[in-house]
Amino acid sequence: MGIFGALTGWFGQNTATSNYLVSIGDTFQATSIARQKLPAIVRGVTLVSGDIGRLNVTAQRANGDPTTNPALDLINGEANQFQSGSAWRAWMVSTSLLYGNAYSFIQRDNNGEAIGLWPLWPGRIAINWLGFDPIFLLDGKQIDPYQIVSLLAGPGDHNNPYRCTSPLDKCAPSLSLAILQERVATALCESGRVGKISITHPGTLSQTAKLDLLDAYTRKHSTPEGATRPLVLDEGVKVERVGDGQLPGMLEDRKYANCEIARCLGIPPQMLFQGDAGALSSQIEMQRQYVETTIAPWCDRFATSLACKILPAGCKLKFDYSELTRGNLRDTSQSLKDLATTGALSIDDGRAILGMAPTAGGNMPMSKNTPAEAPTNGD
Repeated sequence: MGIFGALTGWFGQNTATSNYLVSIGDTFQATSIARQKLPAIVRGVTLVSGDIGRLNVTAQRANGDPTTNPALDLINGEANQFQSGSAWRAWMVSTSLLYGNAYSFIQRDNNGEAIGLWPLWPGRIAINWLGFDPIFLLDGKQIDPYQIVSLLAGPGDHNNPYRCTSPLDKCAPSLSLAILQERVATALCESGRVGKISITHPGTLSQTAKLDLLDAYTRKHSTPEGATRPLVLDEGVKVERVGDGQLPGMLEDRKYANCEIARCLGIPPQMLFQGDAGALSSQIEMQRQYVETTIAPWCDRFATSLACKILPAGCKLKFDYSELTRGNLRDTSQSLKDLATTGALSIDDGRAILGMAPTAGGNMPMSKNTPAEAPTNGD
């Protein structure tokens, strides 16, 4: 089997292991797979990777002029025979978030042009670095780094700048609380217990009678099926809840865990449906902050690592994330109108922001006082 056949075998079978353990104290171990199944992490990873996957990507020269390149068809069109460019970008970002590193093999034609981007499981790539040129190993065999595009979740490890640790691994002690909480909640639901129960009898009971009463109550009502069974009480016996038990604390722990996950992934907690999002103005500012502090850095790292492998020298990629910061149509149209009537934008500029085609005469500003015709103080 050739090297390309071995690489594309990722879609059929993969023997690389990823179910490694991260020790948390002396009595608890949280697997990376367990963390990935937390609802807040699923939501956060899907949000970031999906937003980056749906952005439009363009190519520019060093002076900022737009340019075209066949490699753009891989990013915006079909990355390989099985994935669209959007799905490939989303996979790269999500894998980088979950494992710290994401790699893809660059398939090239006889002229050296990129014609395919094939995902690689991070466990298949090893990088040896001793302070000089790194050595990339694919399934234990050395491979040209020019054939690999990598996306790291951060600046890299101190011991190896070409590899990175997942933020989920770095925050493992905090995330272990969320996993433990899920286990406790499951145990409580399976037992049917909610809070602390008090069984009160008006008279004096023997020790045997007390044990029989507790045993009978536990056998009949401390299971999910028995929790809904009616109570038949006589001789003045009362059953009441004297405390909420662990429920309030569990709810507070869940809020804390979701906030920790939001910090770990660099996402506002409200975007994980944690707490009130506030007024519309607050939501718009939150979205802008999310784009500037989370999406933009990911796009910059992605564009830099990808452009140097598939674009000619002096060209760079640009992710257009203006769609994520655009307000509602009413506010956007009013802002564009104000800019156009003051001469800051032409009609075609505004139409381009809205994703519309140019129109006849649309390259002229709407303002009657153009810079050449502006009145002077002497007039």
